[in-house]
Amino acid sequence: MLLLGGNGSGKSITGSAITTAWLRGKAAFRDEPAWQWVQYLPIPDGPTSVRGVALNFDMLRDPIWEGLVGRSDHPPMIPPGELVAKSNHLFTFRLKNGSKFHGKSADTDPKTHGGANCDLVWLDEEAKKEIFDENEQRTRKGGRLLVTATPLDDVGTTATPWIFDLIERWRAWDPEIIVVFMSTLNNPYLSETHKRQQLAKWRGHPEER
Repeated sequence: MLLLGGNGSGKSITGSAITTAWLRGKAAFRDEPAWQWVQYLPIPDGPTSVRGVALNFDMLRDPIWEGLVGRSDHPPMIPPGELVAKSNHLFTFRLKNGSKFHGKSADTDPKTHGGANCDLVWLDEEAKKEIFDENEQRTRKGGRLLVTATPLDDVGTTATPWIFDLIERWRAWDPEIIVVFMSTLNNPYLSETHKRQQLAKWRGHPEER
């Protein structure tokens, strides 16, 4: 699944919510309001192995790590009482249900991203193609790939535009790919002034949504 949108569109916090669902499992949400959408996610039964990948360690900490375990000014997605082991240094934690999370930085050797089988890999922003390829292989045993990114053809960190290749496959009705476009203008927590400023800044850009 690709969640694509501009800064402030809510793609990363949505990525945190989906990742949390994979880690906690469907049963944790059965009597909660979130059940209305969690029930349709292809989350496997039993403990899961989940990886989060950001462009660098700073971006791994925020938004991925702090989005899941929280920070002083933001509550966690993962209930603290469900954590049985956590390393802020290694970006790893384990839940009481046996599910595990580990974070990786895309500015490391792609070979260090190998060797694991994951039920979900969350890529936040567009890393180089070698990182994408290596992490896609981690889902080869029935896992899923989640990408949250701002796809700008004149920005980004990759010379090979793999996100645009996936979008073209989606437009050609590839059943394995889901693309959701998210707009900053639909974020109810941003001021109308900020939204007007963003419209003025990006008006006429090829990727304007």
